[in-house]
Amino acid sequence: MNYNRLKGMIVSKGSTLSQMCEETGINISTLWRQCKSGKLPIVTVKKIIDNLHLTREETNYVFFED
Repeated sequence: MNYNRLKGMIVSKGSTLSQMCEETGINISTLWRQCKSGKLPIVTVKKIIDNLHLTREETNYVFFED
């Protein structure tokens, strides 16, 4: 999971990190901690994917590619 790629993807989708977190019910500080630890729950990943309408390629780019 690449936090900088996630932030870039959020902006490219016309949103902000705060807005995305508010819409998904994810606490922004919790998201930050989970990203830094590399332990992002699949439920959180799914919420982000659904909220941003990420394609498979975008999902792989943000969450799985180094």
